[in-house]
Amino acid sequence: MGIFIYINETEKSLVQGILQKGGYDDFIFCSNPKELEEKLQLNDHISTDTLLPDLFIIDLSIDRDAIKICSDLKEHILYKDIPFIALSDSSTQETFQMAFAFGAADFIVKPIRSYEFLSRIRSSLKMKHEIDRRKSRERELLEVTRQLTDLNTVLNRLSLIDSLTGVPNRRCFDQSLNQELRICKRQKSSLSLLLLDVDYFKFYNDTYGHQEGDECLTSVARSISSCLRRPTDLTARYGGEEFAIILPGTDLEGAKFVAEKIRHAIKISAIPHSSSEVSDLLTVSIGVVTRSPENDSDSQTLIAAADAALYKAKENGRNCIVVASDLISNDKPSDDGKAS
Repeated sequence: MGIFIYINETEKSLVQGILQKGGYDDFIFCSNPKELEEKLQLNDHISTDTLLPDLFIIDLSIDRDAIKICSDLKEHILYKDIPFIALSDSSTQETFQMAFAFGAADFIVKPIRSYEFLSRIRSSLKMKHEIDRRKSRERELLEVTRQLTDLNTVLNRLSLIDSLTGVPNRRCFDQSLNQELRICKRQKSSLSLLLLDVDYFKFYNDTYGHQEGDECLTSVARSISSCLRRPTDLTARYGGEEFAIILPGTDLEGAKFVAEKIRHAIKISAIPHSSSEVSDLLTVSIGVVTRSPENDSDSQTLIAAADAALYKAKENGRNCIVVASDLISNDKPSDDGKAS
């Protein structure tokens, strides 16, 4: 809707003629407070058919209610940003101040002169359209900002996922392990870490090709994840053919159970590995370490212990599980020269 006009009945035809002469045909008249409240639904709930003018023209000379109308419009959530032009018989300083104090965008002293009336309407409508344009631009910028925020969130999530296997990557593992260790320390609970290596994976790639090797690692990741039931457990690709599994709140017996469950799951997946030196099917070696509530090990210490246990498992012939606490020495064994 264009222009909403609150004016005396006696001046309607004059104003209508000026507006039509100026090319304005979208307007509505109102001459008493009750009619105005009904048309603008000032006392009702906002609805889809509520009038939304581009401009109010309000004659302050009608009655004292005109001042209240100005106040009500400027406090209303729908109309507060719509400009209004004040009309008045009086040109006193007090009248000017009162009109602008209630938010008038312009002021016209009667009698109404056609050229001045149309000029001030054009100026106010131009201001309204500029306000609308800026608001639209602000909404667009807010939407772009929201989309960028959503995109940034997605990118951050993607940066923590291994693109090949779909499980968390090394970066996510490092963050998660440090976080879970802090929780473990605060709650005085256990935490276990498994490091898993696909046995003779280099031989697998040489025999079946790198594409099959990629599919093999993806299958291993699925098998590991299928053995973890709690939302706090984490499977991550640690690097190459190695995977890391974080088990918060899990003691050594629980960790050994999960490790064996994973080893069995990969075994029954029955992935052929004709070049393996331990089996015709794909197998894995797993190193296990548990941080007890009394132990104050940091992430690097845990990783080093799990890695030593994994190395021992490979030294023992692979396709087995070794617990870090079972190692007689923490010294790293010498290289056995076998391909991993």
